[in-house]
Amino acid sequence: MGVSSKVSSSSTLLIHSPTTTYLVEVEGDSMIDMGIYPNDILIVDRSLSAKNKDIVIALVDDGFTAKQLILGEHIILRAHNENYADIVVKGSLELFGVVVSSVRRFKR
Repeated sequence: MGVSSKVSSSSTLLIHSPTTTYLVEVEGDSMIDMGIYPNDILIVDRSLSAKNKDIVIALVDDGFTAKQLILGEHIILRAHNENYADIVVKGSLELFGVVVSSVRRFKR
């Protein structure tokens, strides 16, 4: 496996809008089929408008969750693990940003 000889600081490589970007650590396993695992770090940009099939951070039942946004006849927050059902949004939906990247640590 090769690596790029182009050197970038981690902030410019992963974060394009520092003033609107934050990091969250994943706690659950509802997105493992999308390659997002517990303890991964999600890079979230709250300045982006969420589009169909984006992974978003949403407030659901007084808790935050990362799910894939499905826009259609109904708004759905889709988990990517067969052990979790879709969340069909029946009222308003509060989004806190679009996930733009994830980082997996191999050592702490």
